[in-house]
Amino acid sequence: MKKKLKSILLIDNSEADIFLMSRVIKKSDFFDKILVSYNAQEALDMLFTNNEKECIHPDLILLDINMPGMTGWDFLDEYIKLSEKIKTNTIICMISTSEAIEDKEKANQYDILNAFINKPLTLEEFISIINTNFADYCEN
Repeated sequence: MKKKLKSILLIDNSEADIFLMSRVIKKSDFFDKILVSYNAQEALDMLFTNNEKECIHPDLILLDINMPGMTGWDFLDEYIKLSEKIKTNTIICMISTSEAIEDKEKANQYDILNAFINKPLTLEEFISIINTNFADYCEN
């Protein structure tokens, strides 16, 4: 029997992309809760509050690169500075329409990134992320 992970955080300024990713995630049935942020600064604020009980600790973050204001890269630079208590056991995957080699090379420079995925997210690709990073939660 498959266990469920607590939550996933989607950070993307595109409502259409959020909708499509949410459908894939719901189909996979791996998460109890899907959290959404339409910009990177809001996502950081969700992760880091003065009240420890209000902090969210998602199991997985799917992060877009190109967003107005704070980009996905900017988010990663700020995320690295957060306390280990906030970052504990969170897997981050970059998701983008970019196929630029420069973006993939830059992604490889971030130890905290677990994958670089091209949009649109497919169910097969999402299940592969789960299998790779959350083996205990996969059906045997």
